Amino acid sequence: MSSSDESPSDSQQHTPYCDDGCTIEHHPLLQMILALPGILGDKKIELNQCIRKYKAGGGWNVDDPIPDPIPEFRYPMLHWAAALSKLHLAS
Repeated sequence: MSSSDESPSDSQQHTPYCDDGCTIEHHPLLQMILALPGILGDKKIELNQCIRKYKAGGGWNVDDPIPDPIPEFRYPMLHWAAALSKLHLAS
């Protein structure tokens, strides 16, 4: 997520697969993917920084599942990119 003081909208915090009224705080990588626009532009730097943070912090690899608190949501980034129609993340 960005370091701005703005709080992300609900659509940026929850997947379309969340139950109505979901109160789970999803993993920051998943929140980042949800918040990304259709064209990355300047957000590509922010996404890469987020990815580097989790790779360095514990051996997470981009091919590994995102460690979301909901076990059913633990899929790799490429899966989430496809599920959220954000295939431009694959580049």
